Amino acid sequence: MVKLLGPLTSAARALRVVALGLTVAGIGPLVASYAQALGRPTPAYLLTLGTLLLIKVPLVVALGRLGTGGVWAALASGELATAAVALLLLRRLRGNTPKAP
Repeated sequence: MVKLLGPLTSAARALRVVALGLTVAGIGPLVASYAQALGRPTPAYLLTLGTLLLIKVPLVVALGRLGTGGVWAALASGELATAAVALLLLRRLRGNTPKAP
């Protein structure tokens, strides 16, 4: 008989942490698409690749030293940080968008 309590407990903990990041995971791509639709590819590109290289990867490297829990926390916090940056970009894009008559 195989004892699965350890992996199941670990998976349940990971799902709780990752679920926090998943609640806001769509904000970054949505704002990047909005920037593309406005004809502003540079902010979209920077949001997509910049947050990956400047926020998510460093967080995984730094918090990954704490073990698997650190990796899960890094992934969730990376999504939250990306959403925050995307909302700031959205605010800036909306301020510079011409209004329809």
